[in-house]
Amino acid sequence: MKPSIPVSFTDIFNRALKILSLRDHSIYELRSKLLKRFEDSEQVEQVLKKLLELHYLDDERFAELLVRSLRKKGKSRFFMRQELQKRGVEARFISTSLSEVDEFADAFKIASKKEKSLTRHPKEKQRQKLAAFLGNRGFSFDIVNKVLRELEI
Repeated sequence: MKPSIPVSFTDIFNRALKILSLRDHSIYELRSKLLKRFEDSEQVEQVLKKLLELHYLDDERFAELLVRSLRKKGKSRFFMRQELQKRGVEARFISTSLSEVDEFADAFKIASKKEKSLTRHPKEKQRQKLAAFLGNRGFSFDIVNKVLRELEI
């Protein structure tokens, strides 16, 4: 609930720093969180501007860090794009951060690891389970089939 007493630039700035100390946020995310708590949208925008000047807030860096984190979790390029869009990251930063992603290599890596846990199943069951596993992470049908062919399952 928004406080009824006036708040200063410093109050909003300190709250923003506290939020950013937990993890990086996109500009859109931080603006949303601050506006839920503080009514003065003009001061919130001034705080965001100051954070950008100080490089405490950077959508490009945020996009790169999020992509790196999602790749470690075995997520597809499609999933990463959706997540970045949901968090309000500009299209140019999304394109830049996803340009280095080799979706086939990522899918192959996680499928190879998963395959080891499926050796007790018949080949057809392994194929089904791996296809579902990759599909649930957002990999396309084409990528899934290429990976399965490469693994000879």
